[in-house]
Parts: sequence; structure tokens; C-alpha cells
Amino acid sequence: MVGYVAETVTFVAMGADIRGDVVHGAKFTWESSDTSKLTIDEAGRATLLAAGTVIVTCRAGLSVKTAPVLIRPIRRPVQTDSEWRADQESLVAGAGPTTGDGRPGFLASLVDKLAPTAHAQFNPWGDNPKAAGIIGTPPFAALEETRLGPVMPGSNFELPLALVSLGGRGPATSLMLYYNSSVWGSYVDPARNYATVYAFDPIESWPSPGFSLGFGRVTFYDYSYYDGVGYGYRYMLIDPNGTRHQLGIGTVTGSNILQTTDGSHITYVGDVMSGTLYYNDGMAVTIAKINNRLLPTQITNSNGNYIQIAYHWETNFPPMAINYIVDTLGRVISFNYGQWPAPSSTSLSSITTPAGTVSLGYQTVTMNYNFLNGPIVENALTNFSAVSSVTIPAKPSYSFSYSGYGMIYNIAAASGGGTATVTYDYPLGGEEIYWPTFTQRTESPNAVYIYGVDGITRPDGTKLILSGPDRELRNTSNATLSKTVSTFTTDPGGSPAIQSVISYDDATPTANQTKVDFGYDSYGNVVNKREYGFQISGAWQVRRRTHYTYVNWEPYLSAYIRNLATEVDVYDALQNTNDADDVLIGQTFYGYDNPLGGMEGYGGTANPPGHLSSYNTSYSTRGNVTGVTKFADLSGGGITRSNKTDIFGGDTG
Repeated sequence: MVGYVAETVTFVAMGADIRGDVVHGAKFTWESSDTSKLTIDEAGRATLLAAGTVIVTCRAGLSVKTAPVLIRPIRRPVQTDSEWRADQESLVAGAGPTTGDGRPGFLASLVDKLAPTAHAQFNPWGDNPKAAGIIGTPPFAALEETRLGPVMPGSNFELPLALVSLGGRGPATSLMLYYNSSVWGSYVDPARNYATVYAFDPIESWPSPGFSLGFGRVTFYDYSYYDGVGYGYRYMLIDPNGTRHQLGIGTVTGSNILQTTDGSHITYVGDVMSGTLYYNDGMAVTIAKINNRLLPTQITNSNGNYIQIAYHWETNFPPMAINYIVDTLGRVISFNYGQWPAPSSTSLSSITTPAGTVSLGYQTVTMNYNFLNGPIVENALTNFSAVSSVTIPAKPSYSFSYSGYGMIYNIAAASGGGTATVTYDYPLGGEEIYWPTFTQRTESPNAVYIYGVDGITRPDGTKLILSGPDRELRNTSNATLSKTVSTFTTDPGGSPAIQSVISYDDATPTANQTKVDFGYDSYGNVVNKREYGFQISGAWQVRRRTHYTYVNWEPYLSAYIRNLATEVDVYDALQNTNDADDVLIGQTFYGYDNPLGGMEGYGGTANPPGHLSSYNTSYSTRGNVTGVTKFADLSGGGITRSNKTDIFGGDTG
């Protein structure tokens, strides 16, 4: 690879036997030929320090493999895809011995594979987040839960397919394939006289438009001067299911500390070249510049157990094409390309897992869109290769039909000799429309759901009304059967949060109401939960209050372990709204990282794959529960249970 000074890069290895079959459970070691130019840790994470050429060596027993790295003497500039390709290809010429036909032998096979990027690009690095629609499962979104996945009424539906779920040491490896039918986005472009622009697949999908397979990514856009920041970009996190989270504005380089403000409380520390995503449970996701995209390469939990993701670097592969995944037990999930019925050598055809093989089929979709008022249309190809079928071991197989507007409108699930279908009445193509939406969902054999401005009419005639997190169910006479009404607040960290929820039952919904409300800390943790029950003499009075205290000290805060409850107090609230006179009736204390008899280290003999050796008995900032004391009767002593943990976070008794 070609890198630049100050970059961080993750190298990943996969073992194979003499026949080329995957070897699971291999332990690898890493070396740098010049540690003054490149350092690399035991997990393959390298830091580029100075200009020059370095050889990175990976070993597993007597097996050895090397990877050359050319480090350029400046920081990497923001590059277009073509500039990225030219940069990486520059390492081919003049490097190493030649082949029989006189070409450089080192990386010579790359020359034979050069081809335009499979996905048309309309932004320099592949995305146009300005046109990104609201898809996935945004916090507080109005979603209808169905047997196949959530639906955003009239807008889009999501189809989550669980491909494999492997238990592991710490984080389990769960691989999901998501589809979301919101394949169009729009924005107003000031540079084109404020014209309306429709963009197809504005956040580049993989393995085909609308699909998302992997572990999410970070993107950035709108380079400009921002008050208080200087010149920089808007950063956006894209979840594995496609949900978009605005991270805020940061500079091009440097360790920006950016946080979501939508209630998810996710932090990104980094810039447009690399960084780390932190979650409040201490989970960290290493983000690196791969194929000119900011992609996750390692997921590490608070006990040092990690999963690694390797991508195809060859420039004719889609930028997000995964090569293989190695989990915490060293097991390999490998991605295979170009096998029948894949349409090309770079189409994902199957995924080989320890639990079996997942297969994907493809079809060619011909676009046939016809938008009213003639908006500018970007990135809409004449046709594209689309996933047409997914076969998962021991689960239903799925097949899809596409409209001329580029989204799936029919899903067929076959299992046990029968087939069930779900159809959305998206326009099939050629109709003159403002925007592709649906008004009806039909589940076989004849269950019809109608989407109107006044709610969702279900097959039994009842009506479901969704508004943000709230749901209301009405009978065929339009009388309310049940509903919830929420109010919002802003937590001390600046994110929206639900302040209260009033629930109406199905007897006399205007009278029989119950209420619960919440208070939060700056990390979105619930500090107070007040339960009111029914009104008393026409007024809300608190019957029970639960108060939570959290770890709020170092080094936990710096390790982004910010959701640990240390004390839970339950109060009789005396049927009033005054917290000061509440009577304590129950109490639980939690202790962390002080295991019974000390942390088990196995005498240093345990050195499995997928675990950082620096997480040994001397590293205790983990967030493992090692003691629980409960007071069911506050007049007597509490009952304490203690346990012992090991260096991997396991409970040893």
C-alpha cells in the first residue's frame, strides 16, 4: 500500500492450509522492518511515522507473508477516487523483480485488474450525504414493526437478514445484511441556481443499491469555513443498517472529538483520514482510510477482545468489498466473488462461515424513472446489477423483484416447500411521479395494509397511527383502543430524550391513564424514573421513584465506559411530586473491576487470537461487575455476591 506520514493503518491476516482452505484459530504476530518509519502492534494496527519504504511481516508459526508499504513524506491530502487509485498503483512500477514478460513482478497482477470503479461516483469520494434520506431506525422515528422488519409508513421499509451469528469471547460476531428501500435522496444545490437535485443511492451501497453489509462507516461533506472551527467538514456516521447520525463539524486533520446529538451518544475521535468511534459501554471501533473510504477495521470491547475486518484493496472491487472477517476466537468468515451466478468477478457471490455458506444471486435492473417538474438527476445508471436472491443455511431463502425506480417492491420468502410474499405498491417505472412512495403493503395470501395520511388501516379494519415514538390503535368505529403520548426534553449533554410517556388503556382511554417520566445525565443514562400510575383526584402523583447513580470518575470516563450503574435506589414516593420526602424501600449496589481473589491471568500462558495482551491483570478499567449487594430489607444486612473474572472478561466463579 501507499500511505502518508501520521496515518494509522490496520493490517489483517487470514490463515490457509496447503489446499487453500481457511484455517480457523490461527494466532499471528506482526513486525516492521524499520520501526523508525512504521510501528505495528500485536493486532496489526500500524502507525506511519516517517517517509520511506517499509516491509510489514506477518508470521504464524513457520509461515511468513510480507506486505510492502511506501510512506510519502506529507500528510495524505483529501483525494478523489481516481487520485486514490493512481496513488496506490504508483507502487507497481519499478518495484521488485520482473515477471517472464518483463513487467514488474511485485503487484503485477494488479495491472491486469485495473478497471473503472463499478459504482458511478458523483462526489469525489463516492457519497453525497447532502442528499441522504432518513432511513434505518433513527432515534424516535415512527416505525411500524412487521414480520420482515420495520416500515417507515409510506416512505421506506427495512429488511434485516441475519446471515450468521457466532458466539465469541466478549463481542459476538453477528453479520447482518440490511436492505432499505429508500434508494433516492434529494437536496437543493446553490451552485446550480438552487435547483432541486434527485440522487440515486446517495450514500454508496454494497453489495448493490439499497443493501448494507458490514459494520457501518464514516463519511464527510460540505467543506467550508465554520465559526469556531475554521475550515473543515460535516461528519456523518452511517450505522450497519444505514441509519445516519450527524457527528458535527470538525477540521480536516487532528483529533476532533465529535459527538452525535440525536440521543445515541456516540463519539468520533479523529479526522478525514482515520479515527475511533466510541460507544458508552467502552466498545471502540477503529476507523481507517480504506479504498478512499473511512471504514471500520477493528472492533474492540472493554476487555481487549477484538474482531477484525479486511477489505479487498484491488481497485476494480467496490470500495466496501469485504475480503474476510476474523472474530475473537480466530474463526474466519470469508467473502467470495465472481462465482456463478454473480455477474462479474467483483460481485459478492457467497459468504463462507463456520455455520455454512450464504449465497447471493443477481439480476440486471433497468432504470425507468420519470419525475415531475424535471429535477436534475444524479448517479442514476441506465441499469445496475442488483441482488436478486439470498440463501441462508437453515433459514428461508429470499428473492426480490425491482421497480424501474430502482427499489425492491416484492419479497418472496421460501421455506419448507411453501412461499410467502410481501408486496409494496411502489411505482413500477415510467409513471410520472413526484417521488417513489407506496400506499399499500400486501402480505400473502391477501392481507392488505393501507397507508394513508390518517394512519395505517390493517386487514382487520383497525387503524394504527404512528407519530415519532407514539402509537395509537383505533377500532373500526375510529374509537381509540390504546395509545401513548410522549413529551421530549434535552438531556444535559444536549441530546433529545423522552421526558414522559402517558399510556391510555383500552377501557376508558380518556380516564384510565398511567404516566412515567425520566431524568437523565449528560451521557443519556436515566437518573430518575418516576412511576405515577393512575391519576389521584385528577392529578398526577408519583407512586414510586427509582434513582440511578453511575460511575462518573476517571479512568472510566476517558475509556468511554459511561453507562455503569453503581447504585439503584427504589423509593416509595408517597403519592406526591416532592422527591425530598420519598422513603427508601430497596437498594442495590454494584461493584466493578475488583474481582474476588484478584483477576485471573492464567500465569501468562493464555495468549489466544483476538485479544490484546496489554489487557492483562494490570489493566483493570473494564466495567466488569464483580460484586452485587442487595438490600431487600433496609432494617437488616444486605446480601452480597462476589465473583472472579479473568483477563478476557469471563466470569470464573
